[in-house]
Amino acid sequence: MSSNQSSNSKATSRKEPAPVSQFPLQAGTALKIVNDLATNFKSRVRFSGHCRDRMKERGIRERDIFNVLKSKRSQIDEGPAQQPSGD
Repeated sequence: MSSNQSSNSKATSRKEPAPVSQFPLQAGTALKIVNDLATNFKSRVRFSGHCRDRMKERGIRERDIFNVLKSKRSQIDEGPAQQPSGD
């Protein structure tokens, strides 16, 4: 097996995202979770109808969104929700 194949198998060995063990989430932790989901668990990310409508209006593809969410240089200005309900 080549080194490329072995690194790919390591990247896909997790079947589930890491559990969230911190609440309320700190911004850095939330960013790591978002990055992990966008990188390793795209099938777990859902886009609402409203989101899809805005994407279509603006010519944005899912690939564009995932590229931003995966990037270590992306900046998210709004912090994570401080209540379990998302408020």
